Amino acid sequence: MRRGFKAQTDLRVFLSEHRAAVTPAMAGLPAQGRPRRVVGLRRDEIAGLLGVATEYYADLERGLLSDAPDASLQDLLSDVLALSPEDRHRLNLLLDAAYPGAGAVTRERIDEEPQQQMPSAPQQEADHYGASEAMKQLLDSFDMPAYLRSRSLDLVAVNRPGRLLYAPVLEWAGADEEKVNLLEFAFLDQEAAQSFWPDWGDVITRAVADLRGALETYPNDPELIGVVGTLSARSRLFCRMWIDQDLPPRSSQGHEKIFHSLIGAVTIPFRMLAEEDGAQVVVFTPVSGSPAYTAMQRLRAWAATG
Repeated sequence: MRRGFKAQTDLRVFLSEHRAAVTPAMAGLPAQGRPRRVVGLRRDEIAGLLGVATEYYADLERGLLSDAPDASLQDLLSDVLALSPEDRHRLNLLLDAAYPGAGAVTRERIDEEPQQQMPSAPQQEADHYGASEAMKQLLDSFDMPAYLRSRSLDLVAVNRPGRLLYAPVLEWAGADEEKVNLLEFAFLDQEAAQSFWPDWGDVITRAVADLRGALETYPNDPELIGVVGTLSARSRLFCRMWIDQDLPPRSSQGHEKIFHSLIGAVTIPFRMLAEEDGAQVVVFTPVSGSPAYTAMQRLRAWAATG
């Protein structure tokens, strides 16, 4: 069905007006220290909080996207704009009108439709990162700590030395051990995270850069959008870092400093092995004879007897 000019205008006016009603401070953004030429949030600031390109959000606001944004992005947009329940419903109706071909994918529509009528998402966008037996065997083949993390930084599978090394993360209060998100642990329990990672600032900087890079590759992934939404709503620090243009480039290797009750503080080199779906196998690779290697050998011995 051909979308109408009035529907596009109504959507643009609604979003522009609500964007103007949200100040940077309300959105958790840092003060710029200079006069602003616009009232409320700019399009690029909204885009940064949503984790999408500025051009994408501009087209969304004007009703010019080829498809309606998915439910997760709609929910995040409503959160960023601090919409009331009534305005959230109004936004859904406006998106329905502006995108009549695809229709806005609302939570209500998902609940109402029979399961068999829901279209299958592309595999790369719907993968829940369940670790296969082959992957588990690969992790177990490493005598050093190793784990599989999804592109949204969920810990999916961990070998025995890794479970001991990352015990504070896996045992994080309130977390489901089958799906512990590294970023949520780092930002939402900063006291525990800073105790575990003495170089916590470096860890979260790398992790945010990794998350942003993943979202650039998989812009419609609901799990990625969900993580960004959760952290944007609950952590002002994450909001500031998410729109920071000076994050370091992603790297497949580095060093991680960890404090563990069994081995004390240790700095361990690691390497990341990329999977086709954006997941990564992280393997700690201390040099034989180094203090980190000795510490990992001690940890491995404890794991073998655990």
